[in-house]
Amino acid sequence: PILYGGKQSNDFTYIKDIVQANILALETENKDNFNQEYNIGTGEELTTEEVFKILAEFFNYRKEFEVMPQRTVDASRFYYDISKAKDKLGYIPQFTFHQGMKDWFKKI
Repeated sequence: PILYGGKQSNDFTYIKDIVQANILALETENKDNFNQEYNIGTGEELTTEEVFKILAEFFNYRKEFEVMPQRTVDASRFYYDISKAKDKLGYIPQFTFHQGMKDWFKKI
């Protein structure tokens, strides 16, 4: 595998948290919460290098990976401000990236 950069970050959100947020939005009874946009994520940054290490652990990959310079098309930092979803919908993410991988691996 080739890692381009590794220090750039992203907000990796597990599908069950996205489902939870959608259900909360559908079930809200407060009309002020209707027709709103909400950022849904974990609210936490995880670097690409950290993701590579977690995936290597799950797949028992023991070899080194090649590190190349970061590509110019990749954002350096990306994560969601989920405070509005927390305040208005009661959204609280249940899964970190690592926990989401563990949950997914139980299913296969």
